[in-house]
Amino acid sequence: MQGKELFSQNKILNKTEIRQKNIMLESRVTSLVVTLTTRCNIFCIMCEEKSIPWDIPKNILKEIIQLFPYLEEIIWQGGEVLLLNYFEDLVEKANKFPSLHQSIITNGLPLTERLAEKLVRNNAELTFSIDAVTTELYESIRKGAEFKKLINNVKLINTLRKRLDLTSGMSFRMHTVIMDSNYLQLEKFIDFAKEYHFDALHLMPIWGNTDSKENIFYHKDSAALSYIKEHIEHAEAKAKEYGLNLLNSLPFSGNYNEDNEIGEKNGKKLSGNRLLCHMPWKRLVINPAGNVCPACHCREMVGNVLGESLNEIWNNEKMQMYRKKIVASDYEDLCNPNCIKGIISKELRGLN
Repeated sequence: MQGKELFSQNKILNKTEIRQKNIMLESRVTSLVVTLTTRCNIFCIMCEEKSIPWDIPKNILKEIIQLFPYLEEIIWQGGEVLLLNYFEDLVEKANKFPSLHQSIITNGLPLTERLAEKLVRNNAELTFSIDAVTTELYESIRKGAEFKKLINNVKLINTLRKRLDLTSGMSFRMHTVIMDSNYLQLEKFIDFAKEYHFDALHLMPIWGNTDSKENIFYHKDSAALSYIKEHIEHAEAKAKEYGLNLLNSLPFSGNYNEDNEIGEKNGKKLSGNRLLCHMPWKRLVINPAGNVCPACHCREMVGNVLGESLNEIWNNEKMQMYRKKIVASDYEDLCNPNCIKGIISKELRGLN
C-alpha cells in the first residue's frame, strides 16, 4: 500500500475510533513528540532536562521512521536538536511524506543558513524558545546564549520567507516560559513577536522542575500571579489586534476558556458531548530517559521505550486506562487539573 493510502486509511480509522470512544485501537498513532536528546549548547536556569542523560536509541529512531507513513504530525525537541549530526537527514526522511507535518523546537542559536533555507522551503513549523526580549535578561536566563545571535537568526528566517515567498506555508512560532525572572516582560513578549513576524506565541509555565524558585505557578508567588492576572487580558487583546495567534497555557483560573465544552468552573463540571481530551487516541510523547505519556502536560507516564515498543505502548494497560477514564468522565485523579478547568487550550488537548 502506498504512503498516501496508508495515511488516509489510518486517519479515517482513527477519527472513527475517537467518535466511537474505542478503548483498544486498530489505528496507529497519528502524532509523536520526540525528545531526541538532552544535550544542549546552553544552560537555562529553569531547565532540569540537561541533568537527565538522554540520546534516543537507534532502534527507537528506526521505529519512529517506520511510523512516518501513518503520522500527520511529528514534533522534534531536545535538549537542542540542531546539535545532532543526523538531524538534517532525519528531517529529509520525514519530508518524503507530504501528509506529515514537522515541527522543530529549538533555541535557534545553532541554526545555519543552509539548514534554515531547507526548513523554510519544506514548510516545517519552526519554533524558537525565547524567554526574554532584552540582552541582559535573555543571557542571564539562557546562560551561554548570545542575544545578538538569536536576533540575527530570527531575521534570517524572515529574510528567507520573504525572499522565497513562502510566508503562507511555513509557520514561525515562539515559545515563552513565564517564570520569576521574566513575568514583568509579559506584554513585551507580544510586541517582540509582532516586531519579528512570528505567527504564533505560546505562553507556558515551567513544566516540572518544582524545585526551581523560578516556578511561580507551583510555588504560588502572589506578586507574580497578581501581576499576570492584571496584565493578561491586555496582552491577549494586543495579540488579537496584531493578528498574532496567542496560546495561553498559564495555570491560573483567570484564563478559564468560556467556550470549553467539558471542564470545570467554580468546582462544578460542565456538561457536553465532547471528550475532555483526544490525545490518548492520537499522540505519544517520548520524554527524556524514554518515559512516554499521551501529551506534554499529562502527569501519568504510560510506558518507557527502553522496555516496550511504541506499538506496544499504544494499546497497553495504562493507555487503555487513560481512554477509559476520559470516556467515563472519571479523570480527576489522572488528568492535569488545568486540562479539567479548560486552561489548557483545546488545540493542546487535540480537540481542534
